[in-house]
Amino acid sequence: MHALINMCFLSFTTERIGSTEYRIVEYQGKVTDVMGKDLFLVQLYSWIMGEPGPYKVVRADQMADWQFYEDWNDLDREYSHVYRYAQEAHAKAKLAGKGAVRS
Repeated sequence: MHALINMCFLSFTTERIGSTEYRIVEYQGKVTDVMGKDLFLVQLYSWIMGEPGPYKVVRADQMADWQFYEDWNDLDREYSHVYRYAQEAHAKAKLAGKGAVRS
């Protein structure tokens, strides 16, 4: 079995607001299967309820900057201590009315 199977993940995107670029969490999910040499099947999960959502096939190179975790507890701990603050700063800047450009 591939080492990424059953690993939880956070994926990221960047958004520029004014002169500041924010790295924000885009998806949370779990790697469920290998679909080919460089393809993985992942299941996305709801941010609000944590419920399983749609499946998505992704290329290995799209996963290069994802953060992987052994389980949901590790993911939640990391998000709470690291990424939550970046998300909050991003949301405050967006509410302040500065134009946002997602890359």
